[in-house]
Amino acid sequence: MTPQWQNNLAMEFLVRPSTEADVTGIAQIYAHHVLHSTSTYELKPPGRDEISARRSSILRAGMPHLVAEEAGEVVGYAYAGPYRPRPGYRFTIEDSIYIHPDHLGRGC
Repeated sequence: MTPQWQNNLAMEFLVRPSTEADVTGIAQIYAHHVLHSTSTYELKPPGRDEISARRSSILRAGMPHLVAEEAGEVVGYAYAGPYRPRPGYRFTIEDSIYIHPDHLGRGC
């Protein structure tokens, strides 16, 4: 039997591959995390063009770059990419997940 929270999650969110049209929303979400957390190790939020370039780099590497959409709005995104460029890490992948601040703490 599927837990109720999983049923609700499936009905509320659409998880899909990101598109270039999502980059502005992704940049806004990431900017919040740069300014209000220590998880990014960045001091200044990168602009839309930089976020677009980072997304393209992930996709060129054949890695996933996904968004969570609710009612047509990007409410989160996730991607996987190489962990470090050193040869010893060549089989290691790092994932990153960022949630829109209005959607944090919803228990999903």
